[in-house]
Amino acid sequence: MNFALLTKIAAAVTGLAIFVETLIAVSDSGDALQSPASVADAFGSPATIGRLFLTDHLLAFEITSIVLLVAAVGGVILGAHSRRDDAGGPVT
Repeated sequence: MNFALLTKIAAAVTGLAIFVETLIAVSDSGDALQSPASVADAFGSPATIGRLFLTDHLLAFEITSIVLLVAAVGGVILGAHSRRDDAGGPVT
């Protein structure tokens, strides 16, 4: 068997498994999906969470954003390098 066929089979099996899990989760929920979800007031609103990110947790928030930016740039660079052939030219 070639790699492309194995990849398609694996994708089909994975998709089917996710579909079955979704059906099981929805069927086991009963009437829980009939009423809106209630979130406790102690959880916080988006405004409260934003205020915390930009005041008390500003350093952690900025470090996380820099790490995510570096990861995104690294992914683009690695993706560009993997598209080159052995001679160093771009793959067409």
